[in-house]
Amino acid sequence: MAGINGIQRVTLTLARLLADRMERRADVVFTFGMPKPTPASPRLNIFLYHVKETPYLRNEQDPRKPPAPDGFAPLALELGYLITSYSGGNLTDPGAPSGTPADSLPELDAQEILADAMRVLHDEPIITSKTPKLHGGGVVLDEGLKNEYEPLRITPRQFDIDDITKLWTAFREDYQRSVAYQVSVIRIEPSKPKVTALPVLTPVIAVSPSASAAPYLESLDPLTVLPLETIRLAGEKLNDPTIAVYVSDGVNSGFPAAPELMTITKTPAGLTFQIPNDATKFRPGPKKVEARVSPFTGHELASNQLTLNLAPGVDAITVASGKFDGSVTLDITGKLLGADPAAVGTGSPLVPVVLFGSYVIPKADITFTALPAKLTVKLNTPDPNAANLPKTGQTLPVRVVANGVESRTWRPNATTGAPEPNPNLVFTVT
Repeated sequence: MAGINGIQRVTLTLARLLADRMERRADVVFTFGMPKPTPASPRLNIFLYHVKETPYLRNEQDPRKPPAPDGFAPLALELGYLITSYSGGNLTDPGAPSGTPADSLPELDAQEILADAMRVLHDEPIITSKTPKLHGGGVVLDEGLKNEYEPLRITPRQFDIDDITKLWTAFREDYQRSVAYQVSVIRIEPSKPKVTALPVLTPVIAVSPSASAAPYLESLDPLTVLPLETIRLAGEKLNDPTIAVYVSDGVNSGFPAAPELMTITKTPAGLTFQIPNDATKFRPGPKKVEARVSPFTGHELASNQLTLNLAPGVDAITVASGKFDGSVTLDITGKLLGADPAAVGTGSPLVPVVLFGSYVIPKADITFTALPAKLTVKLNTPDPNAANLPKTGQTLPVRVVANGVESRTWRPNATTGAPEPNPNLVFTVT
């Protein structure tokens, strides 16, 4: 649990995540407090506009410690943040229609910064003590939060135009495009000492918990996984000899159609398992994980469910450099890269989206027929009005997004295991 600086440390963790994952991290600076139009620089403002106590956790003690019903539970809080983007004003024309006034271009720059930040928070909605920094080493979670026993969960808040207008009216500032997020849950250590109970005058018969109680799942590591990657599952009562782990669909995409039994390995720290490279049962997207035990024949007890994201597994691209002029065709190879639109429909979220940096490859330039193991992409001349046009000299990470989950552009270091950029997934524009 955190001390009195817990709220501050959550804010800094949010900023650290964005500063590590944003593509504009090199030029965007971060400010805190009520949104202001100055200073004039590419900027992202993180404003803590709302703090509330979590009532259903008011009496919850730290589960890692012995129960203390006569003590004080920690203060559990949910934090509301408003994220606002600003441009520095120095913007190269991104492809606006002819005649667009130069003084309106900074708005387009601010829109790019905001989309960059929203993508990061969409890709990393849960921050644990092991969430790695992809640049510079270390972890994203602030040191002051290392004793938290639950991850930080980042959830978008949907404001209608009336709500957001009232908020900006209260700021007494001109309205800027902004988005709201809720971060939960942060616990503040109580300062009151626990009260020592009086001696028990009446004998009490101790009752042990039932040996047949359902297991309890505490954590999954990692939370975003690739096919055939080892997943570590920690919790309580996972050493039951009848333990079984099931993975089911999390978003009604039909993969898997029914909870799928996993092959597990028991370790002193918990259980490990892998999601197989089997496109008949698994496609990218959110999945639910639960454990079940059978205390006696015909009676099964299920645990709580945890969510993990199954990502498309991009292994390599066949061409590392070239022009966007129709002269380059390359293959993206990997595992569970998505589904052919001819099989699932062009509007299905299982149809993969291919990104070179932030530039979206038109679907007409992609051949999907070799899925789920390969995508073929022709780098045609982009529409001049398209967003984030690739430019000569740029080094663009190649990514695939399917069912809301993005492939990785990093790999673990062979010696230290720390995340590092994957040079096999980078395309240089010549």
